[in-house]
Amino acid sequence: MDPMNVLVVERDADWSQWNATSHLVGHAMLVLVQQTDETTSAFRARIQERLARIKQGLGALVLLRGQRRSELTVDSLVGGLEHRAPTDVRTYTNYFGAGLAAATA
Repeated sequence: MDPMNVLVVERDADWSQWNATSHLVGHAMLVLVQQTDETTSAFRARIQERLARIKQGLGALVLLRGQRRSELTVDSLVGGLEHRAPTDVRTYTNYFGAGLAAATA
């Protein structure tokens, strides 16, 4: 059984980073997207619950960051999965959103 690849997408993430994650397509893949009205803590809990249910090993875990600074980190997502930690972990920042937030502040 192929390892499960996981794509975590925060609210207002920059989907132009999708090209950097497209290598995951065609393999076992789980996509978790933060809902508009979902708090970061509720999203983190949902992610952890879904990761705990995955029976096979984890391949890649990719986090597409949103525009806001949040406490959501890869470490907080996989902290309890030491025995099945992903082999490839990547985080992509929303540079457009960060620049926009700085320009409007």
